[in-house]
Amino acid sequence: MRRDDLIHPDNLRFDLTVDPHTQERRVGKVEQFVDLSPELLALSRDRRILDPLADLYGGREPRLFKDKLIYKPPGSSVHTMHQDYNWWQGFPTSLISVLVCLDAATRANGCTELFPGYERGLLTEPGSFGNLSSREDLVDLTRVVHVEAEPGDIAFFHCFAPHRAGPNTSQQWRRQIFLTYNDSADGEHFQAHREHFNWYVTRLRTAEERARKFFR
Repeated sequence: MRRDDLIHPDNLRFDLTVDPHTQERRVGKVEQFVDLSPELLALSRDRRILDPLADLYGGREPRLFKDKLIYKPPGSSVHTMHQDYNWWQGFPTSLISVLVCLDAATRANGCTELFPGYERGLLTEPGSFGNLSSREDLVDLTRVVHVEAEPGDIAFFHCFAPHRAGPNTSQQWRRQIFLTYNDSADGEHFQAHREHFNWYVTRLRTAEERARKFFR
């Protein structure tokens, strides 16, 4: 199903980039898509994802917190080092993301790079937003795990796990779905996160710019 009618620079669902060769605008990321696609909603409820999460949560069911699709076409730049919880402060720390590969992920096309061993908390000052691009000294870079994977493979990582991705220097796309869940013991936070996301991405814009933005 195509929804080209939704692709607009003021639609908060979409992060639009520019093709470095053709200068054409293209979709780089889609935030919050499960309400647009029955197939992707079904994926977010697939027991092959939920059962391992329930095991991690002591038998309790997970609750969907966030859904995101990253396209990463050829020529895409790096995703700098960060901890996801840096943008989720105030929400439960039981958040675990599930990476679902739609394409083969390789070092050439910018596979995700995880750095285990930092799952106890934030490495930056609580209350601040930002990444670790200027503080990579806080992370032991020798611990890197390159998530090289085939289509259909999945990987789980905690919200405190530092991670990054290199540029896509290949001619292949590296599309990946990221589904984030929290322990159901911590409640339901899907809508609250959506509202937080919409605030976060518009907070530095002028009132006129914010008035043009919409979520559809």
